[in-house]
Amino acid sequence: MKLQVIRTYDKGYFEKAVSTAYEVNDVKRVEVTTESEMQGNHTVIWYIAFVFYEDPKSVNNMKIAELHVSNRVKNALRRQGCKTVGDLIDYKDKHSIRSIRNLGPVSIGELECELNRLTE
Repeated sequence: MKLQVIRTYDKGYFEKAVSTAYEVNDVKRVEVTTESEMQGNHTVIWYIAFVFYEDPKSVNNMKIAELHVSNRVKNALRRQGCKTVGDLIDYKDKHSIRSIRNLGPVSIGELECELNRLTE
């Protein structure tokens, strides 16, 4: 996950920048706050947003079709509803890979080797 910090005193620019961040990135969470600062006789209000988003080059966003595994493994994962490596990892957290139909010990070994290679 990546972080983008937007900090400005111009509220209009701030709203546009946050809106653009949503359009450009796969935003997962935004935390907004303000700070006030004295500059001479004036109080300046800073608008700050912490934008957390997924890196498009992240392994989690990699398509199953891009994995270096046999077509048998790719087809079994697709039938299970896994379109990306992130989907596979989510599935793995909730269920056993052994429960995926048409994945035997050799296919599971192949898949685990590929996942280990990607996460090194």
